[in-house]
Amino acid sequence: MSRPRSHDKSIPISLAIPTSMVMQLENHLSHSQSRSKWICGAIEDKMDGIKHSSHEDRTTRQLIAQLSQRTDIDETLRTILLNALRVDHF
Repeated sequence: MSRPRSHDKSIPISLAIPTSMVMQLENHLSHSQSRSKWICGAIEDKMDGIKHSSHEDRTTRQLIAQLSQRTDIDETLRTILLNALRVDHF
């Protein structure tokens, strides 16, 4: 009897990773562990962290800095935000 097909098919992708990072990963994994599975888990962890990160966890200065980097604000608002960062009472 054949194995059931996966509903979430894996596709090969090509990534450029520094050699030192690959070596660290290889030293971390046992021979029976899957590099692809480990990297998928790391990506899922990162995405979960992004999903669960809250603006309440950030300081006002961090929020202002993030807002000033958005592409959907005009130059006037960007100038106001950057000037607010220069004020030391946050």
